[in-house]
Amino acid sequence: MNGRKREVLRAVVDDYVATAEPVASKTLAQRYPFGVSSATIRGEMADLEADGYLLQRHTSAGRIPSDKGYRYYVDELIAFQPPTPGERAQMAAILGRRGAEAQWLLRELGHLLADATRCAAVAVGAHTGPVHVRHITTVATEPQRALLVLVTDQDTVVHRSVDLPEGLGQAELEALVAAASQRLTGQGLGRAGRTVWQEVYDLTAPFRALADAILSLLDTDPLAGEERVFLGGASHLVGQPEFQDAERIRTLLDFLDRPEAVESLLNEAATPQGLRVRIGQENQTAAMQEMSLVTAPVRQGERVVGYLAVLGPTRMPYGRVLGIMEALNRIGVGFAG
Repeated sequence: MNGRKREVLRAVVDDYVATAEPVASKTLAQRYPFGVSSATIRGEMADLEADGYLLQRHTSAGRIPSDKGYRYYVDELIAFQPPTPGERAQMAAILGRRGAEAQWLLRELGHLLADATRCAAVAVGAHTGPVHVRHITTVATEPQRALLVLVTDQDTVVHRSVDLPEGLGQAELEALVAAASQRLTGQGLGRAGRTVWQEVYDLTAPFRALADAILSLLDTDPLAGEERVFLGGASHLVGQPEFQDAERIRTLLDFLDRPEAVESLLNEAATPQGLRVRIGQENQTAAMQEMSLVTAPVRQGERVVGYLAVLGPTRMPYGRVLGIMEALNRIGVGFAG
């Protein structure tokens, strides 16, 4: 690939990641110092499309990167964006904590990655102890159907679909779920959650189906088993343009709701040797084939104690994600190198 095509591809990826809008040649000519006409840039984009690096979904629209285009960008063109001084200090504090339990290390690094990248972060490792409600939210999926999402204090996610009763509008639904969430925050899942069931019924009366759906979230143990999966930042995915389609977000949440499936994904995708990026169709799991996954192992001493991953759409800010992950790698206390 010649120099100008490389720079055009870099610009298309950077622009699309920033805007989520197909990129036109005129836009590139205005925003980037190519020093050539938009017609010349359009010709380069047409060549990149012919070679499989760009896609044009509609004749009158601009172009977006393909999986092949993202792969070339990550392998050849990317510029890592280093973490801020505050993020570096946070990394050093987490990774430098001597004697920390593996599950604490994984969870704290997961929180950091989710907040810094505005993507979801997944960690696989061991955990013990009770699980409690952090909060419950709702996402409208159809006019008379909604998704209830419970996030635990261990950063796992449980969700249920509910058919909305006649007369229950979106504003009232959100108010009822918020009231129930406030009452349930801190309550244990499983048998421990049943102590406040009657209060939730009273809060949501006369909408019995809503109460049943909310309480079914409590009647589960999302951390069953010895190996635990922690998820942080799932709300970042819900807010992405790619996940405004209700079926797509439901499919993804269904996948993330199965710890054994997520653990299998990370074990298959990650490598003890260091950072790895899987883009779109490179992921074997169907729910992940429009997603990208950046993985890395976490070490305590010579022992790999778990794996971390950043999960987002293929329109992921790769420079930011890999910059954060590489900075952790360079600090070298927690990551395998």
